[in-house]
Amino acid sequence: ERLGKIPLRHLVYRVLELLPSMRSLVYDFGQLNSKTETDYVVQIVKNHTAELSPNAIRAIAAVLSWSQQYMKEQMDECSYVSLRDVKRAMIVFDYFYNRSPLFKELHPNFMHDKHQKLTHSLVMALAVCYNSRLNDREDYETRVCAQFQSPLNLQRGAEQFRNEITRSQKALLANMEVGLNIAHNAALRENVFMMAICIELRIPLFLIGKPGSSKSLAKSIISSSMLGRGSANSLLKEFKEVYMVSYQCSQHSTAESIIDVFKTAEKFQVKQDTSQFVSVVVLDEVGLAEDSPYLPLKALHPLLEDGTQDHSDADVERVAFIGISNWALDPAKMNRGVMLTRGQPDIKELVDSAWGICSDQKDNTIIKELGAYFESLAQAYQDVCRENTQREKEFFGLRDFYSLIKMLYSMCCRNKRLPTPPELENAIRRNFGGKEGYDPTLVFKKWKILPKQYKC
Repeated sequence: ERLGKIPLRHLVYRVLELLPSMRSLVYDFGQLNSKTETDYVVQIVKNHTAELSPNAIRAIAAVLSWSQQYMKEQMDECSYVSLRDVKRAMIVFDYFYNRSPLFKELHPNFMHDKHQKLTHSLVMALAVCYNSRLNDREDYETRVCAQFQSPLNLQRGAEQFRNEITRSQKALLANMEVGLNIAHNAALRENVFMMAICIELRIPLFLIGKPGSSKSLAKSIISSSMLGRGSANSLLKEFKEVYMVSYQCSQHSTAESIIDVFKTAEKFQVKQDTSQFVSVVVLDEVGLAEDSPYLPLKALHPLLEDGTQDHSDADVERVAFIGISNWALDPAKMNRGVMLTRGQPDIKELVDSAWGICSDQKDNTIIKELGAYFESLAQAYQDVCRENTQREKEFFGLRDFYSLIKMLYSMCCRNKRLPTPPELENAIRRNFGGKEGYDPTLVFKKWKILPKQYKC
């Protein structure tokens, strides 16, 4: 469905005409000014951290207030923030400060260092609720560190900020059951980390990323690894047991079908100890449901607020929620949860992913020789994507790059040598062919993967 030549899913909102009988009830509430919002932020922090000193409360509130203003200055979906984000940040902060097994795993020598624990917990809260929604994070990471005042202790600035986040993500993924030849790249690390934390705290999560950004893989890893006390890993025994109820969204989805998924998830929790067990509603390709004429996602608003269909029953524990999409939904829905945005990986991440695919044979001499081409292959992949995106919508994606690496890796293992030019050409055309009038081998020749004199 389009508005002119623009697909409706590319628009921020789809606005339906208001009934004439309702127009007399319209009232423009406006928005909170900065001072009033700051007062609210301070009060929210106090409500969640009554045991902290006044200086600590002021320092945390100042960082959160600044983060709110920073997001409002952005020009995309990141700009839609509200006091819900502050509340979620404090829920995450409280978890890492008082209950998280990850802090003990990463900082066993600082268990009784309140300043270190305070700083780590706030960094994790910012990582989950603010940093994760940005495509370009370097500016935020650099500037937010300048807002850390005593008793917060971030001596190494942005470097320490990034290291705290990366170490936590790596530690959690290292304890998950991940199959062979799966790259522990930044996308998978962050996806798994965000899913695990949001499920544990029952915070709704919207995971936005292009095909190949490890969204479904992360979901499978979480489902097979987080088994509560039945987990094989001691760290994961500290997390809740996860039961996922998945629903594949489409243009034919209805509000009733989505409500039924939540009801099914609720039923699995009824006779469970909800401090040790959590049902998770997973809406796959939730963006497709936006194109449905039945407007099924209107049902999400109360479900994301309360986590259950029967929100009148105080004894019913809310279910967790994960919405997976290739593009962002409208802000009214996404502001009711945490948003994780995965953009295009850079060259270093592509190279790391390539090495991850070859991880079980990385000491093999032939694989090491193949590894010398990984950076050139990544550069060629980005050039192919850039050329084709300029002409029309994206035709090639990350899965094509990963498939190319797997084919070359398989050839090396099978033949005990590097691929020959004809074999390289076959692999390149197999993964980057299919477009009439486009020859991908020219780009790979440019990056010296194929010899220039070789005739394709």
